[in-house]
Amino acid sequence: MYTFCHARGLREVWGYMWTNWYQPRRWVLWARSTSPRVSRLRTMMTVENFWKQLKHNHLHHLIHPRLDHLVYILIHHVTPGYLSSTEFLMDDYRIGRSKSLTSMQKYFKSSWEKLENAAISSKTYTTDVAKWTCNCGRQKYHAYHLCKHLVQAVEPPPKTFWQQVVRRRVTPLYRHPVLVPRGSAHGLFIDPDDGSITDGDDNLWSGDVRLLEHGRWREIFGGPRRNGTGSDQQPKGDAVTNAATASPHDHNDRLTLPPPNMPEYEGGVSDDEDERELEEAAENSRNLARRLREAADLIDEQNNLPLEKKKLFVLGLKRKNVGRDVVRLADDMRHAKSTGRTRDTTWTSTKAPPRKRQRTANLMGYHPSSSPAPSTRAPSNAPPSSPPRAPSIIDIDQLDSDDFQLS
Repeated sequence: MYTFCHARGLREVWGYMWTNWYQPRRWVLWARSTSPRVSRLRTMMTVENFWKQLKHNHLHHLIHPRLDHLVYILIHHVTPGYLSSTEFLMDDYRIGRSKSLTSMQKYFKSSWEKLENAAISSKTYTTDVAKWTCNCGRQKYHAYHLCKHLVQAVEPPPKTFWQQVVRRRVTPLYRHPVLVPRGSAHGLFIDPDDGSITDGDDNLWSGDVRLLEHGRWREIFGGPRRNGTGSDQQPKGDAVTNAATASPHDHNDRLTLPPPNMPEYEGGVSDDEDERELEEAAENSRNLARRLREAADLIDEQNNLPLEKKKLFVLGLKRKNVGRDVVRLADDMRHAKSTGRTRDTTWTSTKAPPRKRQRTANLMGYHPSSSPAPSTRAPSNAPPSSPPRAPSIIDIDQLDSDDFQLS
């Protein structure tokens, strides 16, 4: 970056990059090379997916919710759903039964089988199965850090391997008894305690089914964690200690239920906000009607002028199609009053003509009154002394016709 900016004389750009990104205090916050662990994620895809699910599944009926309302939804609706989903990833989920592969394991298996059948050139590469590294350079481009040389350097794994493989964040990225060079004896299962959450090995069980025989599974899943006593009795101590050592399933019911002193979530907005919004909309509708009447009176004043004086004004109205949407709205409302129907069909198809779809949109929520529809003709009791009006530039009948084309 420095060479790029120096060669092009971009002093201000380099000043910004150094201040906000490249100085030592900022570099450690975002550069992957500063961490000994390999990130499992490459993009912001997971975060974007979380926001999408939050907005579409829980906030689709809310607009700008209050902060306390949002926190309540996150605690009592979003979090329990994620806890229920993570139970599937626990070692004690449906213990003793067949367990389907996770999304990561499915894609890992598919990639493995594809590389297992890939052709290998005569060029020799240095592969280290124990460290799971190869100098071919293709691992860094693979989503699961695999290459065909490493995959074909080990024996075809058994079916149980796909359920037990775990992606780690430190070398070796994969550890399993079957991941040994071809012709070598299988290794031993790694103790679950030999790792951490960041390594991807924070498991209760290594995957060795022999540890579950003769009721010993209770020592791992039913009783105290790996204490070797075989007792199902919880250790004595204060409530904080017991809560910290208990199984996540022990807290599942309490996490999914809201506290007794908090009202049930109902969603939506309050009645006061609803009423205030309706009052604002009604006031806006009244102001719109008043302004339209004022505009109609002012246009009538211009229509009463001699033709030469109003020439530019009326031609401008026609050229700009002024009031086209208002005229169509009035025509649709008059049609509804005369026919008693606010829509031609229950649901307007997306393939319907644009004018028909516009009429359906204009009459949504409209309630025709019992009084006759107002006529568009001039009143018959107009004063005889008033000069005859020129024909209107905008013809309502033309606007309502299907073959009307905009100029």
